[in-house]
Amino acid sequence: MFKEIIDGAWQALVHTPVWVYIIFFYCLFVGIKGVKGGVVPFVKVLIIPVVFLYLSLDTVLNNFRVSDFVVYTYVGSLLVGALLGWLQAHSIGLEVDREKWLIKLPGTWVTLVVVMIIFFSKYYFGYEIAADPKLLSNSHFEFAMLAVSGLTAGMFVGRGLYYFRCFRTKTSIELSED
Repeated sequence: MFKEIIDGAWQALVHTPVWVYIIFFYCLFVGIKGVKGGVVPFVKVLIIPVVFLYLSLDTVLNNFRVSDFVVYTYVGSLLVGALLGWLQAHSIGLEVDREKWLIKLPGTWVTLVVVMIIFFSKYYFGYEIAADPKLLSNSHFEFAMLAVSGLTAGMFVGRGLYYFRCFRTKTSIELSED
């Protein structure tokens, strides 16, 4: 049994396109940069939530027929993820410089963990759908895919909204870009 699992995993890795590995290493790079923290242009912290929300919506719209179940599960997961992202961002200290449009973020492992969850879940769900397209009609699989997609995208959206709020309301101090 163990040998079959290893053989199956090996076959999946061997047949994975090169571009997937490139995306993996880019996600790893972004996550590691998040561990360090630093001063970045404010616009940069808004790009990631927009990109991940787009990718999440793309996953939903290209894999599911719109139904009450799909909408409620996805939107509910997105809102829970946004709340978690807001709370996580609220727990860290950040500083803003409205004049230079800069924001100082402390390092956190959360970005790396969430980016890796997104990457591996998209890889896993994509592999499973390619291997057995009928899974999309399995409500348990559908729920898991919608929930993971909504929660992870929501976490970035919640963090982005919190950063936006802080940028508008926190006392501005002078920062210099790293």
